[in-house]
Amino acid sequence: MNNHRRFLLSAGILILIITLVVLPPVTAGFVDLSQADALASSDPGQAAQEYDSAARLLPWRTDLREKAGLAALADENPTLALHFLEQSPRLTPTGRLAFGDAHYRSGNVQSALEIWEQLRKDGLGSMQVYNRLGHVYYQLGRYDEAIVTFRIATKLDTLDSDSHYMLGLLLATQSPEDALSMLIRAAQLDPKLDSTIQGIRRGLNLALLSSGKAAQLTGAGRALVAARAWTLAKEAFINAAEMDSHYAPAWAWLGYVNQVLDEGGLLELNRALELDPNSAEIRGLRAVFFMRDNLFEEAQVEFEAAARLEPQSPGWQVALGDVVARTGDVPRGLAYFQHAIELSPRSADYWRALANFTVDYNYGVQETGLPAALQARALAPDDPQSSVTLGRVYFAINDLTTAEKLWLDVLEANPDIPAAHLYLGVLYLQKDQSESAYLHLEQAVTLDPGGPYGAQASRMLAQYFP
Repeated sequence: MNNHRRFLLSAGILILIITLVVLPPVTAGFVDLSQADALASSDPGQAAQEYDSAARLLPWRTDLREKAGLAALADENPTLALHFLEQSPRLTPTGRLAFGDAHYRSGNVQSALEIWEQLRKDGLGSMQVYNRLGHVYYQLGRYDEAIVTFRIATKLDTLDSDSHYMLGLLLATQSPEDALSMLIRAAQLDPKLDSTIQGIRRGLNLALLSSGKAAQLTGAGRALVAARAWTLAKEAFINAAEMDSHYAPAWAWLGYVNQVLDEGGLLELNRALELDPNSAEIRGLRAVFFMRDNLFEEAQVEFEAAARLEPQSPGWQVALGDVVARTGDVPRGLAYFQHAIELSPRSADYWRALANFTVDYNYGVQETGLPAALQARALAPDDPQSSVTLGRVYFAINDLTTAEKLWLDVLEANPDIPAAHLYLGVLYLQKDQSESAYLHLEQAVTLDPGGPYGAQASRMLAQYFP
């Protein structure tokens, strides 16, 4: 009997020890898990750490490493996400998709591609998988495969605006008439795309008025250039040149895009000139090529040729005025701008161009630039660019109060105009209002990351806010 009692006592002590040793970590694990679930949407970074802690304390919960990886990815920490996902003994399709995302965001595109392609092979090709594959194929220049995968994505999810948009852009390089419906649908699904798509649609509709396929593809390429879709524009021009190797504009635009992509360009532009030496468009593109390399005298020759071919075009006069001024002859450059206005006196664009010219070169701002800017606003009072330009003129003549009011009024009605943010940033720097200057310069970079206003704002941020 005593032995039995001693056994029961020993067993009870053992159970108590096990309870004291095991239950607190288990309880802590469930507490960590509860905290992780609560933080998943508001603080994914902390949630990832809580899931990781719970996974250590609850080793039978094999799903927690994946949850930690997903949370880390939501916190824009792909390196940590990879660490957690690699530790997961088994990933769900969602986890495998995220594993590819973590590789992609870490710069390992090939690994991401292999993961997503394996998902497709395993019969787990969701819209998200096909959308990601489409983007990688597009990035790698595998456009035919990108078209196929984006098309599947649009069928798997008819509300996927991104896949419709990308499919529309890709189709523009091969079949502009088929691109329109996809782009229209994308704009319907995501109104934020509407302004970009409207410009592309106008370009495609204009391109489709041409009778030849090469001309249509070249027009589509021009629309893609306007949207800064450079690699796709190049593909359209290549397809146009292959369709008709004697179609000069295709070669000229291909040369232009190649220069933008740092892939030469002069060879194609020379080919275009050989095919059609009397094209003002080709002459103008050649001039732009030389301008980008600061070869102003060569550019002037081309612009002069374009102006002779189209003497009634005010655009060539403005281009000539710009390049002549860059060679050092500002008064003669101004005369070209004034001649452009004589050719098109009712166009606010050329009055604005004249006003901006006087500011850029600090030449005749008061006597020529101010009347020109006022005339531009009189002709186009609802165009915010008229007020932006007028503000530049007042700033140049040191009327900072009027300039500031004009730019603030512009942003009140049109908050997404990078030029106004840039100029306000400059103005506030001059007024020693550094906080306001920083905010506006930063906004200019955000709104125009690849454009001239964003670039200038970035340089000023680096200089004044290192």
